Amino acid sequence: MLERIGVLMRGVHDLSDHIAHEMRTPLARLRSRLERAKRSAALDDPSPKGVQAVAAFDDAIHETQHIIDVFTALLDIAAAEAQQGDTSNLNPVDLASVLRDAVDVYEGVAEERGIILQLQAPLAAPVLGEPMLLLRMIANVLDNAIKFAPDGSVVTLSAAVSGHSVTATIADQGPGMSADFAGSAFDRFARAPATQGRPGHGLGLTLVRAVALRHGMKISLEPNNPGLRVVFQAPVA
Repeated sequence: MLERIGVLMRGVHDLSDHIAHEMRTPLARLRSRLERAKRSAALDDPSPKGVQAVAAFDDAIHETQHIIDVFTALLDIAAAEAQQGDTSNLNPVDLASVLRDAVDVYEGVAEERGIILQLQAPLAAPVLGEPMLLLRMIANVLDNAIKFAPDGSVVTLSAAVSGHSVTATIADQGPGMSADFAGSAFDRFARAPATQGRPGHGLGLTLVRAVALRHGMKISLEPNNPGLRVVFQAPVA
């Protein structure tokens, strides 16, 4: 029975990946056509009715882009999962440097809400990896931390080397995550009740887990009292 469930789950994932691959290009063409139609409407009719038409095109373009983003994320997840356990294309990367790069990217966004990004990292925390994938993994977690952290709070990023292990942590002071939801937080399209009404598609943590497993990392979600701690553990390169 467990083997059959596993086969069915793989079939569902393969189907969603195939749909994502087949639909992304037609949707990109649709978005381009909507952009052209919007420009034409803006030039042909400057009246209030024309302005309403442009606003309607903006809504359609936004929704189309959201669908494209979902399909792109599904394909990225599939690519990372397909390479799980393959270390042939991985090179030594300083995980502490990746954390610093993530802070540089999000520092402006955090400052707008008075959120302090506190970095605690050694001079080097070497792991085997792909720099851009690791940055995307950390950025996804940091984006969530900033999104749900209260104004004026602190988000801490840290890296430490102990023996043959590197540990990286991102901790916020937000609402945290309920124990009931934590078990399914990495599932595709899973969204916590607290995120309802906020932008997102429920694939961020799925991609984070896929990238972590691609790099042979363990990932865990822990309470920060208040807030959430996302912990990555990897072998030292």
